[in-house]
Amino acid sequence: MAIVGGLAALLYVRRSARLSEMQADFVAHVSHELRTPLAGINLMAETLALGRADEPVDRVRVISRLQFEIARLEELVERILRWRRVEEEGGRVEVRPIELAAVVEEVLDRFGRTDAGANLTSSIDPNLPIVVGDRASLVDAVGNLVHNALKFGGAEAPVDVVARHVGEEVIVEVRDQGPGIPAREHARVVERFYRSPLHRRSHQGAGLGLAIVHRIVRDHGGRLQLESEPGIGSTFAIHLPVASARAIAACGEV
Repeated sequence: MAIVGGLAALLYVRRSARLSEMQADFVAHVSHELRTPLAGINLMAETLALGRADEPVDRVRVISRLQFEIARLEELVERILRWRRVEEEGGRVEVRPIELAAVVEEVLDRFGRTDAGANLTSSIDPNLPIVVGDRASLVDAVGNLVHNALKFGGAEAPVDVVARHVGEEVIVEVRDQGPGIPAREHARVVERFYRSPLHRRSHQGAGLGLAIVHRIVRDHGGRLQLESEPGIGSTFAIHLPVASARAIAACGEV
């Protein structure tokens, strides 16, 4: 009994130490990511306060830059809050029957109202079978993939969104023509805070988007697949299991 108790205590201590390390790591990364937009906001505010942008053209430029930094800060904070919500839910999702085609259409409509949405093309099977899960989470997952594709795919390159039914799965693919991701990094892109060296200098971000997508898809009993090579772009695919009649009946009507 003493040995068992000692082992249990040791495991508890190790788990607590690991949790503390993860929390410290999270705070350190978040602090680092917040520093850049905050520094930009402070610089622009100081420029305005000291009267260094009295000319209309200069004032417009400074205000535009200030708005850009504020938008970056808002996006970063929202990503962090989403990650914390996903972590706290611990795999618990509100299970309802979902028409995935409607989820994809909602995401496309949201991005279609932006300038970047002009690059979006889509092919959606109108007869996709039902899946079960949390609609808001799945909208967030597909939205994250589309956001990344538009962000990294290039200003003029098209982003294709395809939703189809294959066997016992419903698949949503988001394809871009960006710089691609080397095979050695495929397993790491879903790690929180990880960003590919190809993207670190050219794009800001917290490295949480794909971690959120991976967690949501996993919590829905699915998988996230990546096909990518440097120079030919990337295809991220969400694979979700088709809902059985029993699962749909247990949730109620669509």
